[in-house]
Amino acid sequence: MLGFFKWIFALLGLRFNFYGAVLGFLLGYIIDYYVTKYFWKPDGKSSNPANNLNGFVRNLAILTTAVMKADGKVIKGELDYVKAFFRQQFGDDTTKQALLYLRDILKCYLPVQQACIQIQMRVDYATRIHILHYLFGLSFSKGNIHFKELSMIESIANYLNISYPDFLSVKSTFVKSPKPQDIHWAYKTLEIKPDASGEEVKKAYRHMAIKYHPDKVGHRDEKQQKAAEEHFKKINNAFEEIKRLRGMK
Repeated sequence: MLGFFKWIFALLGLRFNFYGAVLGFLLGYIIDYYVTKYFWKPDGKSSNPANNLNGFVRNLAILTTAVMKADGKVIKGELDYVKAFFRQQFGDDTTKQALLYLRDILKCYLPVQQACIQIQMRVDYATRIHILHYLFGLSFSKGNIHFKELSMIESIANYLNISYPDFLSVKSTFVKSPKPQDIHWAYKTLEIKPDASGEEVKKAYRHMAIKYHPDKVGHRDEKQQKAAEEHFKKINNAFEEIKRLRGMK
């Protein structure tokens, strides 16, 4: 029963006077308009796409949007990938509603952690691994994976309680790791092992940067000063190379 607010408010306003009835009718009309636009369709279904999606699909749409937004831009290739995946998994009707929901939340705050918790409560581990494959495929749909998208996917995997070895296994399908010898020089420069944690890498860089800063040898001859500058430059390059390959900030 739509359109009844304007008549209810008009009757309430009429208890005061004619002008009260007119103001009540206008107020009720505005309420009717927004209720019809955002909550109901003529066939009785909600016009808010989120209300027509089950919890799992809605939460998956939130994770999808979080990955798409991570690098600051959304491209057609990503939308095409999402459309194809949702259509295959959920059918045309749900896909249409999900895409409308994606459009509505692109500029909104996304409760990623809450969405992951709800998904974890609804599906088994194998399904969560499947979701991880999907998110990597989405990020890779434009040809390469931005480090911010990679960071977002890693956070999502953590929230979904996916083990780190399984995360790395799925990641290796899309992101090819360099051969150990290709990056060995960088770890050797920072005097750490290739399996050092991200925090250990940062700590080693800070230590080396202080230890070998050119200002430390400012009182020495020109040859020594130049050697110090070259070594300091190599330390910086090593740190930047490790960050790039690991997707570190």
